[in-house]
Amino acid sequence: MEEPLPAPPADTRVADQPHASAATPAERLSLLVERERVARKGAAGSLDERMASLSGALRRARLENAERSAAISDLRAAEIARLEMLGEALSPVLAQVPRDCDIFDVGVAP
Repeated sequence: MEEPLPAPPADTRVADQPHASAATPAERLSLLVERERVARKGAAGSLDERMASLSGALRRARLENAERSAAISDLRAAEIARLEMLGEALSPVLAQVPRDCDIFDVGVAP
């Protein structure tokens, strides 16, 4: 019976070898595990770092919310302006309607 081949060293990376083909599933899994370990290590920073990160995230969220509110307000103002322009354009047509006809009620409704 033949002896099995020795396992490659743990630090051998397929990406480091220029002529290597696609990584095997085991190599991809080990790379994923290593990346996850490094990510967990980075995420477990000190309390001060996490608090600074949280306060920064809250600040960014508040700024984005303010920008979104301003954009919504601008869109609403533009919509009202368009409706007012439409009302002005329709006023000559509505002036031709007899005074006793009350089926038309013109107003701006956003």
